[in-house]
Amino acid sequence: MYNKLQYFFTLFILSCPLVCRSGSFYFGSIKSTQTATLPSIPYYYRGNSGLLMPQKEIITFEIPADSNQKQLYILITDMEPNPITQKTDDGTIIINTFHHLELAHNANYRFFVFEQSDDGSWNIHEESLPNEIIIPDQTVILLYLPELIEKIDGGLFSELPTIYIRPLASLSDSTSLLEINDRILAMHMGVINLNTIHSPIKQLKHHHNKKILIASTYV
Repeated sequence: MYNKLQYFFTLFILSCPLVCRSGSFYFGSIKSTQTATLPSIPYYYRGNSGLLMPQKEIITFEIPADSNQKQLYILITDMEPNPITQKTDDGTIIINTFHHLELAHNANYRFFVFEQSDDGSWNIHEESLPNEIIIPDQTVILLYLPELIEKIDGGLFSELPTIYIRPLASLSDSTSLLEINDRILAMHMGVINLNTIHSPIKQLKHHHNKKILIASTYV
């Protein structure tokens, strides 16, 4: 019974929207350019990760919006980002957390900057990642095939620009179905590795009567 409950709880967490709390939100959507059901798409945003589940030709999602936030980043890549760890000033290793995310230099990706104008519309720019690999904190990461992105446009106020993607069948004949499935499976597994606690944890050692007690405390 416990294993079944644990399974369904895990499934709920993975299929939950980007956030599950009250507050101000931006609302986004991913649409197919043809009448084709979209696959589930792994995501990561500010410590939340899981799967965006489709409703046939569309996926909808929401992300928290800061009151003064006028810029947002969207990264579509088929390669799992690398967490970069950090140390405190005294050299203590902060475990089970990371300072920022990076992509490998040979990663296949598309990176978009959304900037909101005073009239509520969104200006969309495609750029390279800072220093070629560093992923900014305010980035919605979608683990999907970047070559299938057809266009991104629209959006007004809290409604983000819509991401349009071509179906898998539109890929060239030179790309085998087996290769595509392998890439998609790797992306679904990759989002699990991003489920990392973001509160810095210090490892404390207490010595007493020649016994060592190791405890992890949140700081």
